[in-house]
Amino acid sequence: MYREFVELVKKYQEDLFVAGPGFNAGRYGLGCGTATAAVTEQVKIPAVTALYAENSGTDLYKDRAHILQTENNAAKMREAMKSVAEFVDRLIKNDFIGDGRKEGYHGSGTDFSDS
Repeated sequence: MYREFVELVKKYQEDLFVAGPGFNAGRYGLGCGTATAAVTEQVKIPAVTALYAENSGTDLYKDRAHILQTENNAAKMREAMKSVAEFVDRLIKNDFIGDGRKEGYHGSGTDFSDS
């Protein structure tokens, strides 16, 4: 299934990938993290998701993908989507994305400098 997903994303030749946000939904968060990391590493395009700190997908993928910080549940969807949209705008403009602690995402994210 993983390989089929990566091939499907490649087929459409997109420039950017967004998954979620997954908030604190366990399996959904794992899916968002897996998909975002796969696209980042295999397709080599900018990708982002948004998860709660305690989501298991956050811990597993925080150093393999950009995972923005969200609240515990979807009641804060508007704020989460605003953060995602602002981050996507920066990715599209190829802005410098610094350390996650300063930029509002979990972990170290990704580095496209050698892509």
